[in-house]
Amino acid sequence: MAELLEKLNVLVEKQKKMEEEMEALADYLTQPGMPGLTGGLVDDEGFPRADIDIYAIRGARNRLAILKTDYKEVRSQIEKELFALHAQGPVAVPRTGCVSTGNALNAASLSPDSNTALEENPFIPFAKISELHENSPASKAGLRLDDLILQFGAVFIRRKSLPEPSEGDKQQVAADPGGDRPGCSSVEQVFERLPHEVGNHTGEEIDITVFRNNAILNLKLIPQTWEGMGLVGCRFTPVTKGML
Repeated sequence: MAELLEKLNVLVEKQKKMEEEMEALADYLTQPGMPGLTGGLVDDEGFPRADIDIYAIRGARNRLAILKTDYKEVRSQIEKELFALHAQGPVAVPRTGCVSTGNALNAASLSPDSNTALEENPFIPFAKISELHENSPASKAGLRLDDLILQFGAVFIRRKSLPEPSEGDKQQVAADPGGDRPGCSSVEQVFERLPHEVGNHTGEEIDITVFRNNAILNLKLIPQTWEGMGLVGCRFTPVTKGML
């Protein structure tokens, strides 16, 4: 965990310096008399403006564009390290304690209604929301503490077998939200894919399926920058025996 924290701190410091440089460049380009981030560099007659340093402005704009691209990559790396850190939990979670598709649920601790609801879902829980920040993308999406995550976009663990539907259900079979996607084979694989799922859909809606209060809920999360760290603003803890 110490190594992950050190790597994360380096990335956060790099992100901070990039933010400071981008802010300075934006201030330079938007000061009075300047053309701004995208304004024209020629006058009404089509000649280069003589009242500004066109070479310096082009250089600043180019540098800003490069920083914005690099900034997204750094944010993605931070998100990846956060997921790796969160996967270890407040106390390191041994890999042998992670749940596979065969033993994700502790049926003895579930009520009959909740047990039935989970068994009828095509996916099994792989993570639990153990930390949630106010005003974060996760909070605004409707996620709550102790929610069990069944699906996070294309990341899920498909149940190996489902109960045989009744005759009435066979007439109105709901579409499998996972489609033909294979999903993950273990919780370890889930936490390897989660950072990529978040990074690849920054600014886009991600379909999330959660289990809360004996009910299955479908939510939509938009990963994005906010006042806190990361693009989501919550901690995912791997589901292990005894947690449910």
